[in-house]
Amino acid sequence: MDSNARNLRIEVEVRDLRELRAAIDARVDRVLLDNMDLETMKEAVKQVRKRASGIEIEASGNMTLERVRSVAEAGVD
Repeated sequence: MDSNARNLRIEVEVRDLRELRAAIDARVDRVLLDNMDLETMKEAVKQVRKRASGIEIEASGNMTLERVRSVAEAGVD
């Protein structure tokens, strides 16, 4: 592996908790929670914080101004 490859950060988009667990197991740097409802998103954040606190969490899809506050309060970065 060349030295540049070791400095790459890996981001994975996940659609459900099963995919999230696989991403955690793969030791990715960031997960993108795609189109999750608020309760699933809260559970995803809880799982990441419990199992791999260094992973950054991002949310996307179905994002509206009305939803931004509740998503932020769910714990995404």
